[in-house]
Amino acid sequence: LLSTTRLTQQKQETKSRASSDTGTATVRLDPATGSYFLNDTFSVNIKVDTKSVEASGLQVYLSYTYTGNSPDIEVQDADTSKTGIQIQKGTIFESYTGNSVTVDAAAKKVTIGLAGYSTDSGYVSSGEGVFATINFVAKSLSPKVELTFDRALSKLQRKSDNQDVLLTPTSVGNYAVINRGGGAMKYYKCSGTSCVEDTSGGTAYANDN
Repeated sequence: LLSTTRLTQQKQETKSRASSDTGTATVRLDPATGSYFLNDTFSVNIKVDTKSVEASGLQVYLSYTYTGNSPDIEVQDADTSKTGIQIQKGTIFESYTGNSVTVDAAAKKVTIGLAGYSTDSGYVSSGEGVFATINFVAKSLSPKVELTFDRALSKLQRKSDNQDVLLTPTSVGNYAVINRGGGAMKYYKCSGTSCVEDTSGGTAYANDN
């Protein structure tokens, strides 16, 4: 777990050791909601609180889906010197590995993965720390893009016994992309990843033009 091997190998090896409803440490997205204009860039932090647990490593997977030909929000490459798309690493762990962003055009799904580990003293947070930052650009109108943690593959390893002590992540990011134009505002009601227009007013929205 959380070694220097490829993240895809870690994914296969650790499926049985998932985050748990009885875990202590937490991860969440900040901000969890937001509305952005077309072509705006915005950042989402992955925050971790070890709850006084000495952690030797943290592995996080997130994903979101789209319905058009390309993602409604697009991850911006934080390190163009490396192959593939990289998200912005934090500084709370000594080393980071497996930084990956993959777009599955057939499944219309974007998956983000990153692992960080400490080889010496371990990491104990004082409140929340920023594990990583995802920088997005809003590419197409959408009343709702839902960014979720993979509960089976996200985990935090306790240094003393290598046990996963991550509380099952419940944090979900909901982001809307709207037009800068002056057209009439449309409101939507959303359930899961499905949204329908609501003429009486809803919580997610997009401009008509």
